[in-house]
Order: sequence, then structure tokens, then C-alpha cells
Amino acid sequence: MRKPPETIKDFLPDKYFPLFALDCMKFQHFSPCDFTAYEEESDNSIFSYGQNLKTVGVKKHEVMFQAVIFNRAIASCLTTDFYAKQSEAINLLADMLDVKKWWMLRVNCTIGQDKPYVGGFHVDFDIPYIRENCTTATFYLNTNNGGTKFYDEDGPIVNSEANTLVRFPTNTPHAGVWATDAKLRYVLNMTYETK
Repeated sequence: MRKPPETIKDFLPDKYFPLFALDCMKFQHFSPCDFTAYEEESDNSIFSYGQNLKTVGVKKHEVMFQAVIFNRAIASCLTTDFYAKQSEAINLLADMLDVKKWWMLRVNCTIGQDKPYVGGFHVDFDIPYIRENCTTATFYLNTNNGGTKFYDEDGPIVNSEANTLVRFPTNTPHAGVWATDAKLRYVLNMTYETK
């Protein structure tokens, strides 16, 4: 039986949330991705320099901008200037989530759409150890009518509401829901092991 996602409103104290969220959304660290859940969604805009574009089955609006803040690999860890600048807030997040070890912190930004759209269902890591032993938390940085859908097409949706966090086992299928009432939807995705 699946453990349902846990939703916590007003997650960060008011002393931290506004400046942290604003910095996440405005810091100059975003890279474009021509896919969202799976690299197969790419149309080759980036990797073939647009010279071998895929057109069949490609949804042009299924893109995001991503800012990796922290990424643990087998032999190394990537940390960014943002991680250092916001270390106090990140340490607070770690304490509040009982983090033993961070695996990934990244800010995702999707572009508003004219019609509602649900992306592909996925789990954030293919590595079996991480999928089975970690927790994923999605922290909504701004309010809009997008969200996160869980399990399958009939599963529940958690709405994007600023300063709301939803956490769930990393092996839980989920999908982004694009906003139709805002130009940009921002979330901080965190994958970690607990104490």
C-alpha cells in the first residue's frame, strides 16, 4: 500500500520564506531543458543544435528551466554559489526535514499554458538505492493553479501554493501540472535521506 503524500502549509517561518523564495526564483542560475520528466521528451533543440529536430509525439510546451543547487554523485558533490548564499535557510530546511544526506536540490520553473496540461508520470531517480531509501519533497515557491499530480491520471493533485511543502517516498510516481493563470510556476525539489 502506498504512503500518501504529506502536505504541510506555511512550512518555512515568515522570517525565512519571502527572501529565500525570491532568491530561488530570481538568482541567475537557470538552464533550459527541452524535456521535463524524461530525456526522451526532448525534441533535440539543444543536443543536436536543432539540426535533427524530432517532431512526432513531441509537445513543444513540455519544457522547463532548471537550477541545480546541490547534486550528490558517487564520487563528488556539486554545490553552487546559491547553496553558500542561502546556507542558513538550507540548513533550516535540513533540520525541519530531518535530513541525514542531501542527494539533490533543484529549482524547476515551468512556463504557463493556455490549456491545462499534466506532464509525464515519473520518479526523480533511476538509482534503486535512492528510489527505495529516500524521500522527495516539493516546496512550492509561488502560488498558481498548477501543482503536482500523484500516482496516475486518477490520483490526487496538490496545488501550487507558496510556502507549502509536499513530501513523499522517492519511488512515488508523480507529474507536474502546468499553470494556466501565471506565466511562471516555481518549485524547489529536494531528495534526501532522513536521520
